[in-house]
Amino acid sequence: MALSPLLNFLLKASRKSTRLLSRDYFELENLQNSKRPTTDFVARSKAKVDESLREELLLYPESAVIYKTTAVDETKSMHFLVTPIEGLLNLSRAIPFFASIIVACEYKDGELLPIISVVNFPALGEIVYAEHGRGSSSERSIDNSSQHGLKLRVSAQNSIENATVATDLGIFKNSRSFGCDIYSAYLVAAGKIDIFLSNQMDDATKLAAGQLVHEAGGRTHSDKEVSSIKARFVASNGNFGL
Repeated sequence: MALSPLLNFLLKASRKSTRLLSRDYFELENLQNSKRPTTDFVARSKAKVDESLREELLLYPESAVIYKTTAVDETKSMHFLVTPIEGLLNLSRAIPFFASIIVACEYKDGELLPIISVVNFPALGEIVYAEHGRGSSSERSIDNSSQHGLKLRVSAQNSIENATVATDLGIFKNSRSFGCDIYSAYLVAAGKIDIFLSNQMDDATKLAAGQLVHEAGGRTHSDKEVSSIKARFVASNGNFGL
């Protein structure tokens, strides 16, 4: 299936804006054993990604770049809700689970409606995206080879006892914590884990996570309890009564 013009535009903007992040990531690896703090280095990396994203995305006609759903410009028909880098602490420690997020939204009847979400994991060589009504997919570049348009699908696990859960909120039998909410949501969409719980997500991350999971056949909830653990955001494969 051919990619839509808007998706192609977003993929190009994402790739260009995160190109230098791979270099920064490897430089941060070399700083881990030094006494030099990485805080300023990571802040500069984030600022560079942010500036590049704004420059690229504002080339789209009648568009605005925003960071919160409350910052809508009613004179614009297209809004790009962005998180330049999600998982900043991971980046600062040269852990590869961090991402740049773009969510393209139409503003209709006083509401932002997500159309396309693009999530770039530069240190992993992977971009995942979801388009309304067209599913969730991934593109990978590993060892000089590439895989394009791999469809994502949630798992078939239906036993909460055997479910693999991504969360920092409580202890489950098979629990994981990745320090990057959008990466955890992606793993649900890809069927690699079954449930994800979070209490802290910014607007772009939450919208992108929801779209990735829904388009892969899963479900999301707000303010939900799972095995006595309450979470503001829950994503799952749609089983377990969730």
